[in-house]
Amino acid sequence: MTESRTLPIIALACACGLAIPALAQDSQPTPPQPTEPQHAPTTVLKPAEVPPEKPAEAQEGPRLSFEIAPRTQYTFRADLDDSPGSVAVWRGGAAFSLSAPWGDRANFQFTADAEASSYDFNGATGLIAGTDSPISDAYRIRLIPALAYRCSERWAVLGGGLIEFAGEGGADVGDSTTFGGYVGARYAFSEKFALTFGVQGKSRLEDSAIFLPILGFEWHITDKVTLSTDSPGVGLRLAAAIDEHWTFVLSGAWELREYRLEDGSPLPDGVMRDDRAPIGASIEWRPNPHITVALSGGAVVWQRYRFDDQNGDRVSEDNTDPAPFIGISARFDF
Repeated sequence: MTESRTLPIIALACACGLAIPALAQDSQPTPPQPTEPQHAPTTVLKPAEVPPEKPAEAQEGPRLSFEIAPRTQYTFRADLDDSPGSVAVWRGGAAFSLSAPWGDRANFQFTADAEASSYDFNGATGLIAGTDSPISDAYRIRLIPALAYRCSERWAVLGGGLIEFAGEGGADVGDSTTFGGYVGARYAFSEKFALTFGVQGKSRLEDSAIFLPILGFEWHITDKVTLSTDSPGVGLRLAAAIDEHWTFVLSGAWELREYRLEDGSPLPDGVMRDDRAPIGASIEWRPNPHITVALSGGAVVWQRYRFDDQNGDRVSEDNTDPAPFIGISARFDF
């Protein structure tokens, strides 16, 4: 087996090895607690959960927790704005997370996320010369270690990193790898409102590294309604608990994916960049504390595709019309 084939094999094994698919989004118990989505945008990382403040006599022994979150989503066909053709997108993947306490105040979390995307271009002759289908299948694997440390009842510090492999099936793994990291702090003004701030950065394929401020919040408006940022600060999530088993969610986000094209593609060793802004709603069912299933729908209100050559010079760029999407997700906690 060659190195260039390692990426799609691992991604497909993770994405297809579970029976229940999932939309790229987490859910929460009642009352709703803000959580981080499993498909956070490329430039944003998933923080570890801050361990709760407990008196010494209430501290429990070390306990490992494990989470599996499969997902799938289909974006219906949309026409390109400035060139002929259209595109539809299917995605499927799964995230595997392990959390472990580190002493009484710290929590370590490691997440491995694998995702496969299938781009169904039709008649898109204006993006790359000589083809009407510039990319078909692409894969992404993300490894995310994260640490949270509670300094006091109100203050906590957060830090973590990212290793990402993203490309077509035949792309070289080394040329498809990027790195990122973040550092920040969380301040709880009360039991109902907390603010997270800091800075994050990530390298990019044939482009300058991107740096973004972290500015997120968790606001428990009532016992049943929570407004929060996702991952944090690039998406917004409003969750309302209907009862102990059902939750209704409204959400919006910005997502960025970048893929290395394989050597035999119409744009050898180039890069495809997929930016999108989805807005949607979901209904989440929690039959017991360890299982959550969500059905989602909405629209990708803005989407842009850009193709660069192996030197990072732009070859083409085009937006699409808005397009509806549907998805389903699940989360299993152990």
